[in-house]
Amino acid sequence: MTLNYISSRLNSLGDSLDELSYALHHCWDLPALQTSNLVIPNMMGQYASKEEAGLEAAKALRKELIDCAEQLTQRLKYPIEDIVAAIEKEKLGLGSQNLVKIQKAVGIPFPRNKIDLARYYTIRLVIQGIDRQTISEFLDVDPRTVANYFSQAEVRVRLVLKSRLMLATEVAL
Repeated sequence: MTLNYISSRLNSLGDSLDELSYALHHCWDLPALQTSNLVIPNMMGQYASKEEAGLEAAKALRKELIDCAEQLTQRLKYPIEDIVAAIEKEKLGLGSQNLVKIQKAVGIPFPRNKIDLARYYTIRLVIQGIDRQTISEFLDVDPRTVANYFSQAEVRVRLVLKSRLMLATEVAL
């Protein structure tokens, strides 16, 4: 029954307010993740048992979503923590040189054959709580393009989650 519920939630691709979208947009907010219906499956329960210091299910779900995002591309990736730090410094007016260096190292703007990286960076920055406008400035694209990258990445994350849920269910049987 739980799997059917989760699958139906994951299948609602057109609904921007579904559970996965909400979880991705609030990945930095552990109390919000803790109440998500996505923490119910056996797989999350197993992962949560490895966490400590409260909000175990939320931490497990966040790690799972980040792991799914990592599967969007097999290309070399720049550390998200460094990008977020550079973006925050830029917002505070403490130095845009580092951000420009990162953009050059990453290869922004991305050519068409590297759109998978754009999707990856979009969803990882959303998971870190970075807003769409800031992401569009970092990627040097229109905010609507960022929305498209996010939607495309979300569909891929949804597929990875569905396949993992199916595997976890088969193993449990």
